[in-house]
This record gives sequence, C-alpha cells and structure tokens, in this order.
Amino acid sequence: MNRLLGLLVLFFIGTNLLAQSVMLTAEENARMYHVVQKSPVLKRNLNTFFSYSGDTVYFKYFDSEDQLDSIVDYDSIVQHIIYKPSLLQVDHYGLANSSTGLLTELASKMALYQLYRELKDRDKEHPEGYTDKAYEYFMDTLVLKLPNEVTRRKNGIDVPSKQINDLINPNYFFNQRVTALLGIQSLEQVRHKTVIEAINYATRSYLQFKGKEYFSKICHNRPEFETNLLACGDGSNTYGLLDEREKIYKHKNELGDPVGLGLFTYKPKFITVGDNRQQLVPEQSSVISFDPIEKNYTNLHFSLWGFNREQQTTVAVYREDNMYLLYANKLTKELSPDTTFGKGTTLQSLIKQLEEFAIPKVDEEINGEDGVRARLDNRDTSHHECLMEIMETEMELSDLRYNGLKNKKKTKKAQDHLAWLYSRKKTIEKQQKELIEHLKDAEERYARLVERLMELKSYINYHELKYTHFGYVYTFEDGVTFNANTQDLVFPDTTNIKDIEIRLITFGSDAMSQHVDEIQLLTSISKGKPQDFSLHDFSLTFSDLFNSDDYKLDQLSLSPKEHFELSKLLNTILTEKTELVFDLEGNGIGVLMDGKVVDAKENEEDEYPGETPEEKKNSRESEAYKPLRVSYLDFTKKDLTLNLRVASFTDPVRSKFSYRVGGLNDFKQQYDSITDNQLLSAFRTFHLTEQFCRLMWQSTHNDFDKKEASKINNEIKNALYKSKVDMNGLKLRYADYAKLAHPNSDYYDLVVKELEKKDLEIREKLGYKDKKKK
Repeated sequence: MNRLLGLLVLFFIGTNLLAQSVMLTAEENARMYHVVQKSPVLKRNLNTFFSYSGDTVYFKYFDSEDQLDSIVDYDSIVQHIIYKPSLLQVDHYGLANSSTGLLTELASKMALYQLYRELKDRDKEHPEGYTDKAYEYFMDTLVLKLPNEVTRRKNGIDVPSKQINDLINPNYFFNQRVTALLGIQSLEQVRHKTVIEAINYATRSYLQFKGKEYFSKICHNRPEFETNLLACGDGSNTYGLLDEREKIYKHKNELGDPVGLGLFTYKPKFITVGDNRQQLVPEQSSVISFDPIEKNYTNLHFSLWGFNREQQTTVAVYREDNMYLLYANKLTKELSPDTTFGKGTTLQSLIKQLEEFAIPKVDEEINGEDGVRARLDNRDTSHHECLMEIMETEMELSDLRYNGLKNKKKTKKAQDHLAWLYSRKKTIEKQQKELIEHLKDAEERYARLVERLMELKSYINYHELKYTHFGYVYTFEDGVTFNANTQDLVFPDTTNIKDIEIRLITFGSDAMSQHVDEIQLLTSISKGKPQDFSLHDFSLTFSDLFNSDDYKLDQLSLSPKEHFELSKLLNTILTEKTELVFDLEGNGIGVLMDGKVVDAKENEEDEYPGETPEEKKNSRESEAYKPLRVSYLDFTKKDLTLNLRVASFTDPVRSKFSYRVGGLNDFKQQYDSITDNQLLSAFRTFHLTEQFCRLMWQSTHNDFDKKEASKINNEIKNALYKSKVDMNGLKLRYADYAKLAHPNSDYYDLVVKELEKKDLEIREKLGYKDKKKK
C-alpha cells in the first residue's frame, strides 16, 4: 500500500510540474533535432523549424562484407550542440503551434530514447544530486508489477533482483528475455509472462510520464493527450528505435545491436510446442482501447517502425460497428487507407489464400473423391470383406479337415488362401491406421486453417467505411479524415463516439507462418482540428539561387503540404471553371524598398567594387548587391481567375548573358533598348514558370483521374505556350525562349516522359515487371 501511495504522489507531483513552463536544455534541443531528422514524418513537417549550422559528422564503419560505409553520427552532432548550443537554432514558437499529433510523436520518441539511455546506464554511478523522476517512476512501477520472487529489499525499499536488472537491458529482444527467464530457478514458468507484462507496463508508464514532460517543454502548455505502444512479431531481432544501431568505436568501427529493441511492448502468450512443452511467444496481433475526446475533435496519431517490405502490416481502427483500415505502404513505410502494396502478402490475400486455396485443398484431401475419408471407407469395406472371407475360408477348411486326407490338395489350397487373407487383413489394418492418422492430422490442419481464417476475418468483420481521396487526405463517408502527410486520423465532434479500439495486425509469408517481422506502433490521442479544405494562396521567394549569368536551376520541389495546396487551387478549374492567367515579368535591375525588391530605373555598373578579385567577390555577396538577385512567384485565386505571377530581378552590375548563350545576340538586336540584365531576368522568369508548370502537372498526375488531369493539363499548356514576359514594355514570347532553352523539344512532352519514368520506377519497387499500370 505504501509503495502504491508513493507512486500516486510521484505521479501527481509530475503532473503538476508539467503544468509549469520549463525550457528545453541544450541537450534536449539537440536530441529533439536528432529525433526529427531520423523520423520521416516529423522531418517532412517539422524540419523547417530547425537550423543546424555545424558540421555533419559521419560514422565510418565496415559492413558485413568488410566494405567501408558511413552513416550520419547524430550522437556526435548532439555532443557538438551541447558544447556549442548556438549551432542549433530552433523556432520554438512555430514548433509549438504545429499539429498536436506530430508533437506527441516527437515528445514520445524523445521519451523512449531517454528511457533507452537510462536503461543502458542503469548500473553507472550518477553525479550527486542527480535524479530523474520519470526513471524512478519506471523502476517503482516495474517493482509494483513484478512477482515477489524477483524483487529484493535494498535500503528499506523493494528493487528488482539482479536477474531482472540484467533482463531490462534495452537491447534485449523478446526471445532473449524468454531465454534469460528460463534461467531463473526461483521463478515458475507460468510467472514469466507476468515479468514481460511488468516490463511492458513500466515502459508505457514511463512513456506517458516523460512524454508529457517533453511535450510541456516543447509547447509550454499542459499536455492533454494519451500515448500507447503496440508491438507484434515473432520476438526475434529487428530494426531499432529511429532505425538506428549502436555504434562501436574501435580501430575498425562496427555497428552493434539495434537501439532499444527491449522497448518493444509485445503482448505475450503461451503456446504448446513439441512434447506438450509450453513456450512464451508474442502475439501476432494486439489491440488497445482509447477514450475519445468529449465534445471536441478527436485526433489519433500513428508512427510505425520495424517495417517489412514483403508483408503488409495493417492497422484497424474500430468505432462501434465501423472500421477504418490503414495499410503500411511499401514505398513510404507509412500508413494510409490505400491498399496498394505490389508484390507481397496482405491481409486480404491471406484471407483469400485460406478461403480459395488452403482450406478447399485440405477439404478435398479429406472429403474428395480420392480423399482420406473415401479411401478409409474403401479400406473399411475391404476389411469387412476380408473378415467375411476369412470366416468362410475357415469354415471351408474345417469341413475339409473333417473329411480327411482325400481332400488334401483342397486343404492345402484353402490354408494358403487363409494365410494370404490374414496377411491382407494385416495390410488393410495398417492402411486403416495410417489413414486414420492421416485423417486426424488433416482434420487438425483443417481446424487450424478455419480457426486462423475466423481469426483474420474477425479483425475486419466490421462495417468498412468507404472513402474519397484528394491529395494526401482521405475522407471517409462519416466525415472522419486521414491525413497521410501527418499520419493523423481525425474524428469530427459531431461523431458519436463511445470508445475507439486500435488493432495492429502482422503476419508472415503465409497464413500459418510463425516467422513474423517485429512491428512497433506508437499511437496517441489528443484534441484534433478539422481538415483544412479551404484555398490558400502561396508565395515562393528564390533568393540568389542562380549562378552568375545563368537562368537554369535544379528541379524545383514542393513539400507535400505545398503540393496539396496547389492541387486544391487547380481543382477550381474543374469545380468553378476558373481561368489560368500568367503574369510574367523580367524586370532587370531592382532596388530594395520596404524589405522587398521592386523595379528600378538604375544605371548599370561595369563591375563590382574592389581592387582584387577577392574584394569584388565580397562586394557581390554584400548586402548592397546580394538581396537584389531575387525572383518572386505568387499563385493566387481572385474571383474566377487563377493568377501565376513570376517576377525576377538582378543587381545593377552589367550582365554578359547574351554573349554566353548562343542565339541571344541575334534576338537582342531586334530590340534597341533591351539590356542583358532584363533579358537574363526574363529567361529566369520563364525557367521558373516552366518549373512551376512541371509541379502543377505533377499534382494533376498524382491527385486527379485521367479525364480531370487532361482538362487541367491543357489549361496549363495553353497558358504557358501563349505567355510572354514583360521587360519594361518589351515582350519576350515563350516560343522564343523555348527555342533556346530546349530546342526541338516540347516541354510538356519532357515532363510526361519524366512522370512515366517515375511511374515505372515505382512499379519496379512494388515488384511489378510488366509496364501496364494496374
């Protein structure tokens, strides 16, 4: 009772501390940066809030084939940041206002990584005065749940025994722990399950405690969320936390154990193996329940690791009789309602395999025309006939013996036949025994297959809600949305929710396989927000990205969120019949006014100030010149017009663009007043316009069906092909630009080939060998 009261006091003290705003330390900031960089969903959405100016440190190691390889050494980067915190700038305000689901994942992974470090260093001496309330909470919770046989008294309090202290090594995977438990003589095997459950419970409790502490530090708000961990598999080795392995520094560096395998919270069960022996194994499916947020949007966030490319991990979310199915994607290793997986095993394929092949095959083996039952019936009939014939032969032989020697020849024949009948009877009985054993085995296999089928079907024996799909947002028929970009499933406040269940489903290469990859699912529930389907204009600024006197850049790219916003704007061409208009400018020399570069009537300068090349280079990079080399791109909607405005500027130093690009001199001679700076900025504007058209075509290719995409693509093509760049009253036609930029090639055709090539690459990654789209 005292131990329980102590735990409750510790928990409430911790909860009150979380309500206070505490700043992250330099080490915590560094570890937060580490977690973001190694978590694809977090990096995609939160990386913009971090700026690291230090060196990238690499860990060089020799792989299994003794070949030198390298990975980014974030542990060393963390140490650099701790030593010099200014190397990492964090936009804490922007970070704190990000999606709550993303922040719960960030805080939870920081907590798991901290628990991993605490457990690794559990036997080390800590500095005087050092304490970690969360780790104390972990140990106290663990002791509370452990069997008494594996606890001991130390300094007046209960602590885990030495065997358990060894067992909580965070790199011990499940099967290692089971083997170690078998070596504890004082503990009955039936109690091994209790030990595993105690470690799981303590891990989840620590995750809640420490995760909320980190969340409070990141957001400066009282955390209102609940997290949990689900794990399934066969208990063997797998990927570590953040997909990392321990680094072993020596004369030939190596990668060690996966980080934090011992933090996988498998649900254990006993199965019978061999000669009725009991073996502790993890479940291949596990389920948890959440209470929804009352009178508010409910946000479920998911983070999956331990991915298998050959078997499609599935997550089922149940709300009363409704079901939302999420599938691991082979390309992104993330969840979405899209079932596309390519070559490999899926939940549906296993059910089909059982229903249409495995079970009918065994049924045919048992009940077919030439099945075990038919053959056994045949043997039973033969056995009965053999017995009858034996009786008849014995009676005949008895009569012959009674008549004496005059029937000697017949007697011998009857004796031989009787011997053959007994031999046949023995053979038939042997066959009967074999067939009975075969039948028993087949019926047991049939029962196991049917049981497995019922189990798999029970996972999805709910009303599966249909959805519509636009961009990365999937909207189910009841208004629930799944955002594949943030991995958030959001329930509207109008949805009457009693409880929510989440089931993690894993499986092997076939329905009965016991070899299953380890999967860990981090889930959190928090207050959500409705999916934003409103239109948002967006602007891009390209500051000094072009090389001197050059107009081409590497391909532009947009974040998934920017692509989504772009697709929403393009969708108005279909829904509102908006007109796409290009407003393009090549302004030449610009001047900085109120923080923005505008058109200027400045005189050109022959060169940058300075006596030496180094001084001139410094001048070019100075605040007097560098900010002027800029391009602006705005894509906006006003009434029934979609307007793409692109404007480019240069600094005042005279350009030599026309001398460096063949064909421009002839073109320039058509205009008396045009300058190379104007021409250079015009070409840059057209190049950016083409690049943005490529991004629009990417969006239509990914987010619209063929008919819709064709209509939008034609609108974009028409707007591009008839566009002109205004150079202070002079017009540069797109056709003139295109002749020099990509002669003998249509830009749209180039983009289509690029998209087709990417589609083919994706199909190859999915395992398809034919070129037809499925």
